Amino acid sequence: MTLPGEENWSPTGVNEHLVEKSVAVKRAKGQKYKPSAARAPKSIFSNRPSPAEFYGIQANQRELEPNLDKLDIRRDRAMKADTSATFLSVPDDYPDIIDFEVAVAPPQIDFAIVQGTEPWYLPVDDEIHVSPLSASAGFAMWSGFGAVRRGPDGCFYYSIGNHLYYGGNAYMMKYDPHEKVQSVCFESRECLGWTSDIWTDGKIHGNPDIDSHGDMYVPTFSGPRPLAADLKQVDYYGAHILRYNIHSGEVEDLGVPLQGDTWCYSAYNEEMSLLFVVGQAKGMVMAYDTRKRVMVFGGFPPPNIRWWMRCTLIDPETGKIYSSNVLSRDGEMPMVSWERKNSTFNILEVRSPTNPVSGKGEPLRAHTVSKDSDGAHWCFDEFGFMFKFYPAEAKVEPVGINWGKTGKYTANLTMSPRGRYLYYLPGAHNKMYEYGTPLVQYDVESGKKKVIAFLNNYYLEKYGYSPYGAYGIEISEGGDSVFFYTNGLFSSKEMGSGYGRPAIFHVHIPESERPE
Repeated sequence: MTLPGEENWSPTGVNEHLVEKSVAVKRAKGQKYKPSAARAPKSIFSNRPSPAEFYGIQANQRELEPNLDKLDIRRDRAMKADTSATFLSVPDDYPDIIDFEVAVAPPQIDFAIVQGTEPWYLPVDDEIHVSPLSASAGFAMWSGFGAVRRGPDGCFYYSIGNHLYYGGNAYMMKYDPHEKVQSVCFESRECLGWTSDIWTDGKIHGNPDIDSHGDMYVPTFSGPRPLAADLKQVDYYGAHILRYNIHSGEVEDLGVPLQGDTWCYSAYNEEMSLLFVVGQAKGMVMAYDTRKRVMVFGGFPPPNIRWWMRCTLIDPETGKIYSSNVLSRDGEMPMVSWERKNSTFNILEVRSPTNPVSGKGEPLRAHTVSKDSDGAHWCFDEFGFMFKFYPAEAKVEPVGINWGKTGKYTANLTMSPRGRYLYYLPGAHNKMYEYGTPLVQYDVESGKKKVIAFLNNYYLEKYGYSPYGAYGIEISEGGDSVFFYTNGLFSSKEMGSGYGRPAIFHVHIPESERPE
């Protein structure tokens, strides 16, 4: 099928195979970009908040943290086990409508500060704040922006990065719930031989999907990422693809598939041996056959499609891949698809439902990996409107707001084994500590929201730790617990929260709160 406007289109940037590792590493060792004297230092953020304000970063974290850490836990690997009626208390200053229930029985929660990231305190001076580059907001901070996945070993995997560009580094982390032990799987800087004088990738931003053999395909992501206008000014070769095996511990660099782009989202389908990644610096996409080790497609979608960089959904039955077309017009947000047969892009008739708050269709932001018994993926748009997407019928069904009056930006959700409950932490970046940082259970049968635990007040009072928000969450195989990490800080109620000191939480849900 020829799409309107694609008659003269060809997929720019296609490479038959991934770039060899030796070539990628050799090119990456170029000279560091330095602003010329002719370019006067100036803020690149204009009327936007500075990164420190946007992320709530403590510039003097080194001095503040020891006094705010009430029980001296910041360098303690041991998980702390807590249960308390405070988990079930709606904060006295709760600022929004209360259209939710609260659990009757409090959960037990295992909690610890993420360990293994070094240096413990990152530099506070960031050259990009005064450079003329148009790269998006960046600031050195330990932080996580990707999903959590459970491996075939029953362990949970997630990533933490330093959010740097020169000297960028990211870690793949593991939590073993049986031994209650957290550990580092690998760090990208060590695997790729990066040095501090080159522009590298300070995040792993996609989904660490793991196949039945224990292989995980990990695209790296520059944080902050250079935009297309920056690429001539910095020595950035492009993001890598790593293969990591959770059983052997082997890490393999598969190289840089498309020069100059950086991978902000990824999804993997084992049955099709297909990894699909979405670039943000240039907006390219890539489909890679992990068994044959060949690029199936690499380059730009047709000119009438701009593949959304923050969410991609793979139908596990057909392997067809979906997202939003952000070249939308008139308040609509068409869904788009790509299928491996003939490497075909399509703009679908189906649209994201109209968000009742914004009055228009919004891009897809989160979805369940599996489908429910009706054949639907449960989804959130970028502003927290819930809907169901039926790939087989190419239709959507509006559901409602995920939290509060207006909805909250939520990056991931997970579904219970039999499909009755969704679990999520609303507000990955909405200052949800002001709402108590709720862990929500959504009953798809009744349409009711129930808070399993409010986290902020308890952990702030006992440990001095304030969880800001979560980008990843995953359920256990039996559905009796959920695991997530949060960005957060040792802080006080007056100071609020922010990014810089991630923590992990393993919430054991009482059986009485999850009848299925």
